[in-house]
Amino acid sequence: WGTSWSYLRIYFRRDMLLVG
Repeated sequence: WGTSWSYLRIYFRRDMLLVG
């Protein structure tokens, strides 16, 4: 479950950058 969490965090951060 370590890689899954990391991927989710990276994806979320990218979304924020796109919106921001």
